[in-house]
Amino acid sequence: MFGKNNNSQKLISYAASFGNTTIDKIEKYGIRDILSECLCKFDRISVRDNNSGNIVKKLTGNEPEYNLDPVLMYNYIGKCNKIPELSKKEKYLVLYGYSGRFTNKECKQIKEFSKQNNLKIYCIGGVQNACDKFVDCNAFEVISYFQNADYVITDTFHGTILSVITHRQFVSVVRRNGYGNSEKLVDLLERLSLNDREIADLSDISSMLLKKIDYCETDKTINIERKKAVDYLKDQIVGVNNDRK
Repeated sequence: MFGKNNNSQKLISYAASFGNTTIDKIEKYGIRDILSECLCKFDRISVRDNNSGNIVKKLTGNEPEYNLDPVLMYNYIGKCNKIPELSKKEKYLVLYGYSGRFTNKECKQIKEFSKQNNLKIYCIGGVQNACDKFVDCNAFEVISYFQNADYVITDTFHGTILSVITHRQFVSVVRRNGYGNSEKLVDLLERLSLNDREIADLSDISSMLLKKIDYCETDKTINIERKKAVDYLKDQIVGVNNDRK
């Protein structure tokens, strides 16, 4: 993962992330030196969030590039012809998270919102205690299920991204305790001008999900970042290919 023993002519990363690992955790487990040695061998490092950028700066002394996640960088909705048409038979919300990570209290609140709005609860990716239907599907089908959802509730990074690229009414549950998700998720929402979709307590779920999302600024940011990503990869990869000729 960190390029150790790599014999390539050039070593780069694209939108890499340390997840919820922080510099303090790296120090705690005594792996600063080995990670620093590995990262210093990279020709160029691109990360996707401030936490990862901070770690790279502390371990290498260099400022990394910042790029958005690859799922945001490709225009799946506009260019991909592998997303199937979904025959929607009922109104539903997508509940997207690792199995069992939504608490019993949260599941009760989600059930109440669904009942009030005549919605079925479709769980994708993991089974929760609030689940009318578990959907087992491939990556392209996932996009289709998101596209046709009335609402999305997620506590994952890519659940948030799928909500964004399909322009859904969604909330992202940010967890700062235990195996948290705040390092990447808060940063993502800030970069996409969607800070108001962050939620910690689902007691306010109804007012947040029913509040219309304006994706205008978000789409502008994504379009700018797509060009930036292509320029970065062309500069780092095409240049190597030209050198080999």
